[in-house]
Amino acid sequence: MNHKITRINVDQLSQHWMAWLAMRHFLPARLLREIVMIVVSQGTNGRLGLQCLFEEVFCGDTLWNECWMVRPRQLVEQREYDGERRYFMRLVRALAWQNDDDGWAQTLNKADVDQLYPELIDAIVRFGTADFGRHPESLERQFGPVDSVLQESFRDLLIVFKIAQRDHRTLSVDDFWRGIGASTQSLCMPLLAVVMKHVADLCADADVWDKALAGYERASDMLTEWDPEAGWEDVTSAWKACIIGSRGAALAVAHDDPATQAQLLDDALPEASLETDPLRVANLSLDAFVALSHPQIQGRKNQDRRLSIAQSPLLRDSHNFYTPMSYWLRGKHEEAGRRFWGLLRRQIALGARVDFQNTKMWYGWSIIDDLSERVEKNILPEAFQLAVRMLVESGNSGVIKRISWAAPLLKAYVNHACIKMVIDHARQHKGATIARALVVVELFKKWIPELRGPAHHDAILLMWRHIATLATEFEAEFEQRVDVGRPSLEALQELAKKRPELRSEVAPQVQQAICKRLSSPADFWDGSSKACNTASEYADAFDATSMESVISAVVNRLKNISPDVDLWPVTRAALAFLVLEPVTKHARDYPATGKSILEQILRIGLEQKTEHSMLLYYIHDFDGAMLADADVRTKLNDKGIVKHLLEEASQLGSSNAMDSIKALLFAPLVSGRDGISGALESLKRTLHSAKNEHLSYGLAFAYDAILILINFQQKIQEMFPGDEEWIRAAYHDLLACIVVVWRAAASRPLIFAPFSLPPPTQPNPVIIHNWAFASLRFAETLDQTAEVEAALREASTNMELAPHIALARATRAVARPIDNNALEEARTADPEIFYTTIGRRLAQIKASTSDPTELCRILIEQCFRFGPKEIDAAVFLEAARLGLHGHVRASGLRDYAKRLEGDRERRLVLAPILDLFSD
Repeated sequence: MNHKITRINVDQLSQHWMAWLAMRHFLPARLLREIVMIVVSQGTNGRLGLQCLFEEVFCGDTLWNECWMVRPRQLVEQREYDGERRYFMRLVRALAWQNDDDGWAQTLNKADVDQLYPELIDAIVRFGTADFGRHPESLERQFGPVDSVLQESFRDLLIVFKIAQRDHRTLSVDDFWRGIGASTQSLCMPLLAVVMKHVADLCADADVWDKALAGYERASDMLTEWDPEAGWEDVTSAWKACIIGSRGAALAVAHDDPATQAQLLDDALPEASLETDPLRVANLSLDAFVALSHPQIQGRKNQDRRLSIAQSPLLRDSHNFYTPMSYWLRGKHEEAGRRFWGLLRRQIALGARVDFQNTKMWYGWSIIDDLSERVEKNILPEAFQLAVRMLVESGNSGVIKRISWAAPLLKAYVNHACIKMVIDHARQHKGATIARALVVVELFKKWIPELRGPAHHDAILLMWRHIATLATEFEAEFEQRVDVGRPSLEALQELAKKRPELRSEVAPQVQQAICKRLSSPADFWDGSSKACNTASEYADAFDATSMESVISAVVNRLKNISPDVDLWPVTRAALAFLVLEPVTKHARDYPATGKSILEQILRIGLEQKTEHSMLLYYIHDFDGAMLADADVRTKLNDKGIVKHLLEEASQLGSSNAMDSIKALLFAPLVSGRDGISGALESLKRTLHSAKNEHLSYGLAFAYDAILILINFQQKIQEMFPGDEEWIRAAYHDLLACIVVVWRAAASRPLIFAPFSLPPPTQPNPVIIHNWAFASLRFAETLDQTAEVEAALREASTNMELAPHIALARATRAVARPIDNNALEEARTADPEIFYTTIGRRLAQIKASTSDPTELCRILIEQCFRFGPKEIDAAVFLEAARLGLHGHVRASGLRDYAKRLEGDRERRLVLAPILDLFSD
């Protein structure tokens, strides 16, 4: 077979294989194969060859019909260099697939830089994909250490890229290409022309079309002047055709001259025919047809002579998504559907299962997209069922969450019959049951939250209960492709959060699923943790019988877990459920159940010191009589929990210190006076670290401990009735420490950033807000707000802190009078803070004992400035109640109403209310 490979080709590719590997997208199949053979040989010092890694077949005697197929050989036994073999198998397949992937080399052995390593080859492959956005330092990091083994032509290619990257937006066209030309003196033809074309392509990609056009012309001149040697003739002709197309594209963008572009392309085609230059005709005929069809082209009758290619109809890769996807994305849904169906028929005929399942996925999605656009005009139930059938049959559950399932679409099509069809269709074939069930879970999870109103109530419950049935029937598997149990449980959790009002109606079925998963010995362990998390979401929806069943299942699951086994994802999820308020309430009503719960909490928590802090959190809300039980007290004392937590709390350089402080404060009945006192002392030291160079690891999150002291103040006082003065003094000392923190933060805001590597460069907004909120609440608890307010005002001079402190102030608005500070905060709030706090400010107006008129005026002005939003309705109604009709009209009512004209949904909500203020 004549592959048209000459000695000249081989020598050129071998001498410059690094540069050609980077420029591989310019090579025809036969030369790509040759460069691959060279890379494998060079990269292994001749130990491996292409034939020992792959079966291969090459066919075609012209560039337009070349085809190279490769298939990895079976590695039947462990051999020397097996890791190397697998690397080059991955690399060669990526090069054949032309997907810009590499061989996934992991480490670089720097002991011997004279060798060629997979890391270097991968770096060259990645360099070939780089654009001008590539960070310049990354090239130095990748190629600097191995500069001695780089071929000179590749070094020049790196230099050319760096110059082009640096100068493509700053120099004139002539100066830019003069600099490029000066750096390519050592490159020989045809590599020189290809590099020029590549740099021009990078300029086009960067939208610098004048330089791209000049580069294409230089590359064209080089190839025209070059007398190609044997083996390069047809490749050179192909490159010339590519450059003509690129010049046409550059002319179309860089110059408003469609005639010149059309003339260039039209002139190029008569020179070629399908017999003499089929590749030129194939690549240029479509662009020429489009260019000649331009409205400004006069005097031409543009005959449609675009090329049609029946490209190996029996080869699966000949059938792709390009045409149907193109029609779909342009909104031509009818044509897209016809093309998808044509593609699907051919893939089914070829038996290409993976391909036709993917086509069903795209086909179904495109139909949903079409129906969504026309839902207000046409209702086509058969089309919706076809789309859903395609999606179910595709077995691709991941795509469901990416589809836009708009409420109007679902309201129009989803009913009992549709849901029954989906359920039955998914169960129709045993071999597809799992994949289709996964799609159904995702479908129903997306549909349920969007359906509202009594008309869809029964349909929602049917879907929800079916997910619970799937969670009961299918085990939780480690392998994601066959795991229906865990996604079903996750869906039940998500639905509980989004539609909590319906939980009680599906609770019996959910309870069965939870108990089944917890009792199944074959389940992957994460199924148990998911079941416990699901139980937590439905805890307050279970009746007494269901609650008892779930508690029993959770407790029995814990009994089968030894504390010595590292299965904390399960035990923590189980314990988190067992200490929920509905569960502890049930435990108080059923003492035997409460005792079994406490036994498991103590058994799990006492055996591991790492769980001591969590243990106190778990038991703090249990009945005091249970915790006072002599046996329980003995177990706690024997393990020295309080002593251990005090030791951890005192180690401010430990990441566990704050957790230990919070645990001691959480359970004063267990901690005792010594535990509370030690925790307070460690907390004060943590806050004082704000003045030091080295911060305590727990400082950023110390607001949690402050909030615990606020919420548990009464409980602590009741625990130590004779120590009121000690408690009062400790709280006042902490208040002084809080002031210290804020004064330090004014010049050092990064104290509100958690420890991380690399170090953070800005404070965390949530932490700032929480700290300010906790500080204000703590000061209000002691009726000592002056110092904290002053410290917050000082900290607010730092703009990294100011907006988040303002949000915290507004959050506390209901508890504060409407004074000048409150008015100024409302008047100066930005849109995000204003709408985040508008509910609190309205509640402040409602609860105010003074005149709230001025605050309401400010809210009106801000709504007109930042709106429209639905919540504005509440402000307008309050304004009407206060008789502020004139102020509303004078503050911008007309412009606000004008903005509403383009927002139908908000207009329907707000327009009737705005009519209250009409003249």
